Amino acid sequence: MGNGGQEKPLSSGDIGSLAAAIVESSQETIVCTNALGIITLWNPAAEKMFGYPAYEALGQSIRLIVPRDLHREEDDLLGRLSRGETVESFETVRWDMSGRRLEVLISASPLRNAAGSLVGVSRIMREIGAVKRDGALLHAIVASSEDAIVSKTLDGIITSWNPGAEHMFGYTAEEAIGQSIRIIIPPELQAEEDYILGQIRHGRRIQHFETVRQAKDGHRIDISLSISPTKDRAGVVNGAAKIARDITGRTRAQSLLSAIVASSDDAIISKSLDGTITSWNSAAERMFGYSASQAIGQSIRMIVPPELQSEEDHVLDQLRRGEKVDHYETVRAAKDGHRINVSLTISPIRDAAGRIVGASKIARDITDQIKLAGEREAAMDKLSETLAGRDEFIAIAAHELRNPLNVLNLLWRLMNRSVADATAIDPTLLDRARRQLAYVSSLVDRLLDMTRIRSGTFDLYLEKFNLSELIGEIADRFSIDSQSRIVLEVDPHIDGTWDRIRIDQVITNLVTNAIKFGRKKPITVRASRTSDDAIVMVQDQGIGIAAENLERIFERFERAEVRSDSEGLGMGLWITKQIVRAHGGMVVVDTELGKGSTFTVRLPLETTPEAVEWVRTKTK
Repeated sequence: MGNGGQEKPLSSGDIGSLAAAIVESSQETIVCTNALGIITLWNPAAEKMFGYPAYEALGQSIRLIVPRDLHREEDDLLGRLSRGETVESFETVRWDMSGRRLEVLISASPLRNAAGSLVGVSRIMREIGAVKRDGALLHAIVASSEDAIVSKTLDGIITSWNPGAEHMFGYTAEEAIGQSIRIIIPPELQAEEDYILGQIRHGRRIQHFETVRQAKDGHRIDISLSISPTKDRAGVVNGAAKIARDITGRTRAQSLLSAIVASSDDAIISKSLDGTITSWNSAAERMFGYSASQAIGQSIRMIVPPELQSEEDHVLDQLRRGEKVDHYETVRAAKDGHRINVSLTISPIRDAAGRIVGASKIARDITDQIKLAGEREAAMDKLSETLAGRDEFIAIAAHELRNPLNVLNLLWRLMNRSVADATAIDPTLLDRARRQLAYVSSLVDRLLDMTRIRSGTFDLYLEKFNLSELIGEIADRFSIDSQSRIVLEVDPHIDGTWDRIRIDQVITNLVTNAIKFGRKKPITVRASRTSDDAIVMVQDQGIGIAAENLERIFERFERAEVRSDSEGLGMGLWITKQIVRAHGGMVVVDTELGKGSTFTVRLPLETTPEAVEWVRTKTK
């Protein structure tokens, strides 16, 4: 700015242009004449009132609109103004272009030159009918207003009292007019009236002054006062007009809102548009750890983690545009640094003029909700996994049980045919039938074992026995049917306390697997002991196990080699692992693809009921 920031004074030309614009746009009739009464200015409002267009009125005598019987009135007006007298508003009659007489109110002012000489007269005219209509309208508004509208003198004496005041304070107009306004002011607030009257005497207006007044029956009323001075024709303050609005409902609503905010479990915070905290409720104190005195006046960014500061910029931009932010899930930081999952709802705050001046924020802690959602998702995943396992189990069980049953059915037909032909039954048919029945029985046992383990009813019946003797019995059992030779390298003195049937099942499962995948090569079973443990190793020289299969071979329904001719449910190693764990032991495998596998079982020599219960609790 070239003038150093100061505004450039208006030139006389500018002032003249501004004045002309005001006159042209004024709704008041403005007519100016020179000292001889010749019309020099005739604004649009004058055209409307009198009917003469400006081009017809300009240059004519003011008597154009003055009735003949009032010509002398114009002469007196000019004489008074030339003598420097003040001419206040006066009522008279003028006529319009059609000859219709108009009752008008005229205010006249002298027009003087630089030397102070009278050079003309400016007249502002208003039709009295319009004034009366406006007065009647004002009276109707006052009478119908729900607000109390009261006027009083400068010493506080009531001079008018509308129906709204009667309804609000309980006094009739007859009871109130002539009384002091102090009749509705509580004793402890009488000093307010002294202050108000002092402001009015100085011509000052009081707007939206919130206080309490007292009704005739003694009950208190929360009100908002707007008070303006009234003046006489000379412009001297002679009293006051007062509008009182009952805000009891609003005050109660504010009290209720304050109670809700104070008692809410959600953090309720307000802030300015630069992010400065302006209110902080009790829940915010509990949630974030800062007291109200510590938070108010600080930036809201103190609870926003460093990596999320850009969120606040985005939120403030939305608020400045008047947009609401609903249920925005994010993370905030407490005073001690721990993070809180929150859901934010943020709304703009507007002032009386509708301008956005800040924001109200409600923060709800959803940490538990997110935790529950995670647990629910995990439970659903587990359920899906269980259902998938069930379906897989049913499919495998149906397949595995169908094969031996088909063989049994065929054998039964062959034996039935032999009986019908009166021929001797081939002993091998009976042996094969026996083996198939044993296999079906084994499958059913495994199914029962799986069910018991999963339901937590898998019990151990502990007894003291010699593990070496048990291994020998198992080897003899396999030597009858097995096509693979079993080599034993067993310490004969391995005594311990275990469930004999379950340990038999473990070693049988491992030997069965070794035979199945051992390519008919010799199987070696080793057994030894330490001071605390018994160690059993089953080694084959078969196909081995691929690295990618090692993690899953001890799971349900899993096999190291997936082949259509592989027998079993894929539960043997899983059941083996559960039995060993139930004894407090462990099972591991060492393998090399194409060279074979060695499964090693380590069992504590003494398994106690207490240890079994502890293991079961820890492994459920």
